[in-house]
Amino acid sequence: MQQNKNTNIISSSDVMWLINAILKNWYLYLILIPVFLVSGYIYNHKQKLYYQTKIEILLKSNDVYDYQESLQSSLGFYNYYGDISNQKRIFGSYDLMRNVVRKIDLSCSYYIVGRLNTKEFFNELPFKIKVNILNPNILETPIKFKIINEEKYSLNYSIGEVLYEEEHYFDSIQTNNNYSIETKLFSKSASNLSEIHYEIVFHDENYWINHVVSNLNIENIEFTSLLVVNLLDEIPERSRMILDTLADVYIDYTLENQFRVNENTMSYINIQIENVVNVIDSIQYELQNMRDKKGILDVDKESEKYFQSLMVHQSNERKLKLKLKSLENLIDYLTKLKDENISPPSLYIMDEDDYLRNSINEFYKNQLKKLEMNHGFKKGHQDLNKINEKIINQRRDLLIYIQNTISAMRSEIKIEKEEVLYFESLVKKIPMSERDLASYQRKLQVNEKLYEFLLEKRANTSIAKSGIVPQTKVIEKARTIGQIGGKKNQIIIIFGLLGFGVSLLISIFIRLFFEKIQQVNELVELTQIPILGGLPLHDKFDSLLDIKIKSKNNFVESLRSLRTSTNFLLNNETNSNFKSFLVTSIHPGEGKTFTSVNLARIFASSGKKVLVVDFDMHKPKVHKVLNISNEIGNSTNLSNKSKIKDSLMKIENNFYVVPSGPIPPNPSELVLSEKVKELIEFASENFDYMFVDTPPLGYISDALVLSSIINHSIFVMNTKVANKKGLKFLDDMISNSKIKSNAIILNGIRKSRFKYYYGKYGYGYGYGYGYGYGYGYGYGQSKDD
Repeated sequence: MQQNKNTNIISSSDVMWLINAILKNWYLYLILIPVFLVSGYIYNHKQKLYYQTKIEILLKSNDVYDYQESLQSSLGFYNYYGDISNQKRIFGSYDLMRNVVRKIDLSCSYYIVGRLNTKEFFNELPFKIKVNILNPNILETPIKFKIINEEKYSLNYSIGEVLYEEEHYFDSIQTNNNYSIETKLFSKSASNLSEIHYEIVFHDENYWINHVVSNLNIENIEFTSLLVVNLLDEIPERSRMILDTLADVYIDYTLENQFRVNENTMSYINIQIENVVNVIDSIQYELQNMRDKKGILDVDKESEKYFQSLMVHQSNERKLKLKLKSLENLIDYLTKLKDENISPPSLYIMDEDDYLRNSINEFYKNQLKKLEMNHGFKKGHQDLNKINEKIINQRRDLLIYIQNTISAMRSEIKIEKEEVLYFESLVKKIPMSERDLASYQRKLQVNEKLYEFLLEKRANTSIAKSGIVPQTKVIEKARTIGQIGGKKNQIIIIFGLLGFGVSLLISIFIRLFFEKIQQVNELVELTQIPILGGLPLHDKFDSLLDIKIKSKNNFVESLRSLRTSTNFLLNNETNSNFKSFLVTSIHPGEGKTFTSVNLARIFASSGKKVLVVDFDMHKPKVHKVLNISNEIGNSTNLSNKSKIKDSLMKIENNFYVVPSGPIPPNPSELVLSEKVKELIEFASENFDYMFVDTPPLGYISDALVLSSIINHSIFVMNTKVANKKGLKFLDDMISNSKIKSNAIILNGIRKSRFKYYYGKYGYGYGYGYGYGYGYGYGYGQSKDD
C-alpha cells in the first residue's frame, strides 16, 4: 500500500522549532517587551489630541419669492453657486482664508509645559497677550513665560545664538527691538501661578492660513448642494471659531457681487431720472410763460391730432436713442472688460430682446466662474484656458449681434425722424401760438412717460435689492464631533506586540545563524555524519575516577549507550581483535579528554582491555584528570628517550594509560615519527581497544595526521560552542581528508523544558584547556587552574 505523504505546509517539528527558539531566548522577551511597552507609554503620552469639528453649509437656499427671483434674473443676478467643485476650491483658497484669520486673534499660542508633555490651551489661561511683531525671526520661536508676581512677568527666548531675558509689566504696552507686547492678567492669585511653566509662540497669518488649509476637508453630500466642512485642531473651541468665521466670510463673499450689480443699476437709473426731471421742469416753465404771454388755453381737435402723432414718433425716436445709447455702453463694457470689474451695465430697456438678455446673462455667468477659478487654479490650467476661450467666443458673438442691432436701430431712428419731419410740416400750418403750445405739451408728455418708465425700473431695482439674501445658508453651526488620533491604549498594545515581534525575529535570527546545538536530535537534522549519542552535563566530582563507572546513574547509562552505538560503528571492522579510536574536537574546552577517558573506562568495565594514549603534547590533560605522573610518556617514547612499557600505567582493572610526557619543543613533528606505528602495533598486540586523545582539530593538524592510521575518528562537540559553522567545518574536512570512519558525540547536554536526553537528569564535565584562545576545556575548571 502506498504511504500517504505529509502535505502540511507547517509541521509539528516546525512549531517545536519555533517554540524552542522562543524559550531559548526568553531573556530577549523579558527585556524588549517591557522596553517597547514603556516606549509606547511615553510615545502615547506625548501624542497630541486632535478634535474634528464640522459645519454644514447649503449653497442654494431659495429663500426668495418667485417675483424676486425673476427681478434678480432681469437685473443680472445669476445662480453661479451651483458649481460645487469651484465653491469647494473657494473655501480652501488663500485669499478667503486670509480674511478669516484676520478676523480672529491667533497671533499667539499658549502652552503649559509638563514633565513628559506640553499641552496647548486657548482661552483657559489666566492671561492674554496682544503682540505686534517687529522682528520676523522671533516667529515660531518657543518663549518661556513666567509670572513673577501680580505686576510683572518674564520672557526667555533665543534668536539664533543670542539669548534674551526680558521682564515686562502687566496691563501696559512694552516695546523692544523684537516686538511690542501687551499682556493682561485676569487672575489675582499670581503667587500660585508663578510655579507653573508656561510657554508661548508667536505666529504670523501665513502660519495659520497654511495650518487651517492643510487640516481642512470639504465634502459634498451626493445629489445635494450641501457642503460639509471638517477641520482638525488640537483645541475644539478654536476650530469652532475658525469654521463659524469661515462661514460668515464666505456668505459675505457671495453677497458682494449681487450688491455690486444692484448698485450699478440703481446709480444709472437715478442719473437718467435726474436728467428727465430737469427736462420736464424746463418744459413746464416755458409752457407756463407762453400761456401767460399769449393767453392760450387749448388747441382744436385737428391740431391735437397732428401734435399727438408727432408726439408718438418723437417719443419712439427718443426711446430708440436710449436703447442705442445702452447698446453703445454695452459695446464699451465688452471691449474694455477687466477681471476686477465684471459687473455689466444695466439692460433694463432691452427686456424685449430675449436673445441679447440671455447672452449677456450667460457671458456674465462665465465671467464670475472665471473669477472663482482664479482663486483655485494656477495660471495656464486646462480648465482656466477653456473658460477663457469660451468667454472670447461669447464676446465676439455678442459684439457682432449688437453691431447688427445698432445698424437696424439706426434705420428705425431714421424712419422716425422722417415721420417727425412730416408731422412737423403739418403742424406748421397751425397758427404759431397754437403750434407752440402743442409743441410744449407734446415734449412734456414724452418726458413724463419716460419719467414713469424710469420710476418703474427704479422701484423694481429697489425691490430686487431688498430681496438680496445670502444664497448660502448655514444648516448646522460648527460643532465638535469627536477625537481623532491622540492618546489611545491601543498604541501601547501595538508597541507591546511590536516588541514581541522584534524579539521573535531576533530569536529566529539567532536560532538560524548563531544558536548553539543543544540536543542530539538537532545535531541529527543538521549533518550526515553518524551520531553516536550524547553526554549530559556532569560537574559534581573532583576527579574522573570519582565517577562510579559500574553504577546505574543516568550519566553512566549514557556512556553505556555510547558503547553500544560504537559497537554498531564497528560492525564493518575486518579485524575484530583490535579497534583504535581517535578522539578530538574542533575547539578547546569541548570535553574530548573527558569523553575519551570515560569511554575507555566504560569499555574496560565490560572486560575489554583498553589503552588511552595522550597525543595532545601541546597541552596535555590526561595525567591531570587522572592524577598520575607525567615524567615519561608518549613524547619520550616517540623521541627514543623511553620505552612504551616503561610509560604504561594501570589505572583500573583493564584500563591503562600512556600519558603525554613532558611537553617537547616539536610535538607536531613527533606525530609524524615512525614510532607512532610501533605504538599502534604494541597496542594491537596487547589491548582490545585504544583511545587516542589529540589536540583540537580546529587549531592543530595532529589529529588529521593521526586519523589516516587510526581506525575510527570520534569528534566531540560541546553544546557550549556547537553550531552549524562547526558542522560545516567537519563536513568539509572529512570530504577532503583520508578519514576512514567517523562519528560525533555531543557533550554537555543540559536540561530541556520539553524533553531530556538520557532521562530526567543531565550531567557534564570539563577542564580548563588554555592554548591562549580564550576557550575553556569543557565545563568547570581543573584544580591546577
